[in-house]
Amino acid sequence: MLISREDAPRVRAAAEDSMSGNPFDFSGDGGGFEGLEGLGLEGLVGPSGLPADPAVLERNLMALSGRNRALAERIAGAVSRAGVVLEIGADGVVTGTLEGRRLGSARRAGAEAEKLAESVDPAECAAACVLGFGLGHHVRALQERLGMKSLVVVFEPDVGLLRAVLERVDHSGWLALGRCVIVTDAEDAAGLTRSIRGMEGLIALGVRIIEHAPSRARLGDDAARFGRTMGEVVRSTRTHVVTTLVHAPVTLRNMVMNADRYASCAGITALKNSCVGVPAVTVAAGPSLQKNLALLGEPGVRERVVIIAAQTVLKPMLAAGIRPHFVTALDHHELSGRFYEGLTAEDVRGVRLVVEPKANPAILEKFPGEILVTQEKVLDDLIGTDLVRDLGELPAGATVAHLSYYLARYLGCDPVIMIGQDLGFTDGQYYAAGAAIHRVWQGELNHERSLEMLEWERVARMRANLRRVPSQDGRTIYTDEQMATYLAQFEAEFQKDTLAGLAVIDATEGGAAKKHTTAMPLREALERFARAERPALPETAGGAREAASVREALRAHFERLIADARAIRAASDETAERLTEIAESRVDTRGANAIVAEVQATGHRVRAMKPAFPLVEFINQTGVLNRFKADRLIELAGADPLERQRRQAERDIQNVRWIGQAADELARQLAQGIAVLDGARSKATRDEPEPECSVGREPVRAEVFVLCDPGYGGLGVARDLGEAVWRGRDALDLTLRRALLCGRGCSVRVLTPDPRKTGELLRRAGLEAEPRVVVEPVDPARWRERARAIGRARACASDGWRGGVAQTTVFDEMLDPKTVGEIMDRRGVDAAVLIGADWALVDPVLLDALIDRHAEAPDRHQIVFSQAVPGLGGCVLSRSAVRSLEQLQDIGSPLGTVGGLLGYVPVNTQTDPIGTTLCVRVEPAVRDAGVRLIADAAPGRRLIASALERLGERAGDSSALQSVRAVEMSRAFMVPRTLVLELCPGRLSSGVFGAWKRGGPRPTERGAVDFARAHALLRELTSAREDAVVVFDGPGDPLMHPGALDFVRLADELGAACVSLRTDLLREGVEPDEIFVSGLGVLSVDVLATEPATYAALTGVDRHRFVVERLGRIADARAMGETGLKSPWIQPRMTRCDAVIDQVEGFYDAWIMTVGSAVIDPQPVWVSDRVRPLPMPEGRALQIERETLRVRSDGVVCDASWRAVRRLNAFDEGLAGAVRAWRAVLEQGGRSRMAAGAAA
Repeated sequence: MLISREDAPRVRAAAEDSMSGNPFDFSGDGGGFEGLEGLGLEGLVGPSGLPADPAVLERNLMALSGRNRALAERIAGAVSRAGVVLEIGADGVVTGTLEGRRLGSARRAGAEAEKLAESVDPAECAAACVLGFGLGHHVRALQERLGMKSLVVVFEPDVGLLRAVLERVDHSGWLALGRCVIVTDAEDAAGLTRSIRGMEGLIALGVRIIEHAPSRARLGDDAARFGRTMGEVVRSTRTHVVTTLVHAPVTLRNMVMNADRYASCAGITALKNSCVGVPAVTVAAGPSLQKNLALLGEPGVRERVVIIAAQTVLKPMLAAGIRPHFVTALDHHELSGRFYEGLTAEDVRGVRLVVEPKANPAILEKFPGEILVTQEKVLDDLIGTDLVRDLGELPAGATVAHLSYYLARYLGCDPVIMIGQDLGFTDGQYYAAGAAIHRVWQGELNHERSLEMLEWERVARMRANLRRVPSQDGRTIYTDEQMATYLAQFEAEFQKDTLAGLAVIDATEGGAAKKHTTAMPLREALERFARAERPALPETAGGAREAASVREALRAHFERLIADARAIRAASDETAERLTEIAESRVDTRGANAIVAEVQATGHRVRAMKPAFPLVEFINQTGVLNRFKADRLIELAGADPLERQRRQAERDIQNVRWIGQAADELARQLAQGIAVLDGARSKATRDEPEPECSVGREPVRAEVFVLCDPGYGGLGVARDLGEAVWRGRDALDLTLRRALLCGRGCSVRVLTPDPRKTGELLRRAGLEAEPRVVVEPVDPARWRERARAIGRARACASDGWRGGVAQTTVFDEMLDPKTVGEIMDRRGVDAAVLIGADWALVDPVLLDALIDRHAEAPDRHQIVFSQAVPGLGGCVLSRSAVRSLEQLQDIGSPLGTVGGLLGYVPVNTQTDPIGTTLCVRVEPAVRDAGVRLIADAAPGRRLIASALERLGERAGDSSALQSVRAVEMSRAFMVPRTLVLELCPGRLSSGVFGAWKRGGPRPTERGAVDFARAHALLRELTSAREDAVVVFDGPGDPLMHPGALDFVRLADELGAACVSLRTDLLREGVEPDEIFVSGLGVLSVDVLATEPATYAALTGVDRHRFVVERLGRIADARAMGETGLKSPWIQPRMTRCDAVIDQVEGFYDAWIMTVGSAVIDPQPVWVSDRVRPLPMPEGRALQIERETLRVRSDGVVCDASWRAVRRLNAFDEGLAGAVRAWRAVLEQGGRSRMAAGAAA
């Protein structure tokens, strides 16, 4: 029978209810469709003769409106498609034509539909997408084939055709089930996303796209466009589902940790509609933000708009003198706490944090100002009804940018003006200039490692998930699956709001193109919409409660929930045991029925345990989705009653086991919450890894490996390890005594190429009889060869834990993987904790933390490290990690280093480990100190000695933070480590690149360096510092000097840690062999582009192929050493600018794979270009400038842009005079200039 008009609302409501709420709540065998039995699917053919029948159309539109209301209204107002002729086919099923073209088989339209449906395996997908509605028979057949728990999406752009069919063929029976979505716009991803809301779980179980052959020609290119749209929506939906499932336990942990704040902080109810009609500016952290952020700081702007900032941009905004009214937060990761590092209550005066209470507790603990929380139903269950208040609810946001948008609408703001909302990686950049992550990266930055490189790597590390989308400026940019998901969610909101008459202004001025917005520059938007002063924002502080007053009630409620969770676990175990009797056929039908009745009674009792059971199901969302998947398979199997009962029992056994595990997790997390309330532990900001299976596993045997060469330091440069550092004690003595303080009882194995000298040092220190100290001889030649090669790569980055040439780290210094691996095998060592012999301030507690992190999950934590500055913390390498290094060493890979394993490798991208559990967190001061605390050079020894004096009684066991603070109090201006010396002003390249190098368009007129005068300067530098770095670079190309390689040889013979030369490589006549024997450590070449035309435009010479081929020949001609490294290191360089922005990927990846390294330089700050240089954190820029001295070929000391800072000649005055001149510049207000210059 047909569904009657009276039945239709009930059927539609049942269908809507079945798919509402949590997309994973598919409980029960019927999937929520109870009550539809007996309604039937008969009567698919309308009255004979098939004239248009208003009653048939009304029934169809009523059924359709449950999930396609807007379409039903459009069809009702449409004109029936001309040229449609429908008739009864030979098989009694409606068929017909459109303008003479068949819409279905003339004789067997029903069988044709069934055959198409049979091409889909319902066990492999729960949703289908059909290209073309046609007569609708195939859609009905597909829905029946997929079963009651399914979704069919139909693309049909011809509304007139839909009207013509639906007023003649009665499809109301199956349309009323609400399992069909019809889409008419091929590119309306937002509308499609909105129409499938509540059915995301079905999409996650698999989607099949099916072409309806009779519709193929009619749809044409629209079918391909819709296929792409459907693909985007499917990918974004799956990303959303997976994210929700993965984050459920983490989300509950955060909510438990935040429960006291949730019960005591004020809400947002006072803000509701307080700014109706006032424009809001939402500020996100996209790369385009630097284009217009400064406008918000102009006088009067803050008083005319509401500024809502994502937490990622709070500190950059405050640094720019811009105070947002609100900052939003919802991130789950503990790294979010870095966005508030160093802020004080005064810094955020007038700024209110609006936070989803499921955010990481680090956010709420670190923000020093007023905190407002939004309503969260799960947390209401967690805190209990006595503490629940009306806090004001916002839609759940996928990102802080969504939360900012929702907050603006909650305030009543209109329009909403967005800036920094790229939703893509504009110009190969992930973050905006000044982002908090740049401070996290700052310890890696130097002359060879730029923010531009780190930004591009941040994007490219996600290569598997990247795709190109149209950008706002008509180009294309990369985005990833997650960003695409965010864009789809945003566009759905924008469409809804614009249909309601609200305005959305995209003032990002970059990023992905966004539908349902008006693109407009920020200045224009402010002039048009922000004319009047806004009303005062309501006060909210009065809604807060004292935290102490809620703790007891919260504790009591947690205890009740724990008791219920344990009862649920017990019931789950009992139920699983009883169901096993059915699954294993250990009972007859009567016994099975009795067990089912018993289980159902237990189920009713458990479900009545509220709110404990809903909280268990919240944790168990993956289990709920798997249960739904199993239900579908049972339904589709069509088994006999006994077999069906057996399968249901197997399904339910697994289900109740998942429930029991989730109940355990709830009890565990609540117990942690009670400990926090009692002050017995700090709030958990990350999950402790689950212990790996220990059955048959021996405890991890970790040893401290001290890499000790008495004659050479970590940079491969000669030094005397026996030289006294502090109170007559040498560095090895100080280092070993700290290593022996490790609380894990590790042996300390001293690897040395000179066991005799090392033994003497141990005897002098009184450690020769220490049983935990073992001397391990190694091959001197092999050891020192690799140390020298790695030292040259590390010299430019010696004050950073990472950032050397080819991504080398401080942990690579003196590390020969093959030697270490052989010792680990011979001694049965599972994990080596690497430190240097002159790490006299190494923190034993930090070493313990590294060992503990490895031991938590040895198979997952094969490398464990910290971002502490060199000399304070070591690195743990498992035997497997060392084996990987050995394999790379054997094939001569320049990436066969710890840095290579942690770094960016184009063919094997990975998330940067600094954001994972491989990295043990240290205080920002320890990470950002920008100093090498290793006693392998005079400056390091002086700093360490001074710090130890200041530490007093803590000198022997100070923490990394205590050591850094003592060092900061002891630092004085020293002789700079790096000398950048211009040899001559000439250069064969010209064009814009020549102007960049010269510091302006005018040619340079001065003479070349005199060898004897340079000799004196270089001798002074290398005598003052064993870690000295000499770089031949400047406005002129050093190879234009006929004696360029003589200068290289001189600097190397004088003992420089590394000699580097940067060139265009255009001058002919310099042979590879001459370079190899000169002692050059690093050859930097400005390749600049991948396209010859671009190179010619930048340099004024058409010689790109010549440069690339010549560099390739030099690279290939290098001899490989015994330890797998070639010398010199090669650094191809590109300067990031608009002309090459689309060539960065090809350039960077190709050269890293070829020679292990590539550099992306920023443009000089004075250059006017669409692509701007990223400003280095000022603290790091000053650190670099303190360690760098630039001297022109005429002896004049210069700044980073090669502008003269003093008319003082370094050759005449000597190194001391040059240093005095440079020090005066830094101390006399030149800091901002230097910070800007360092970015160039």
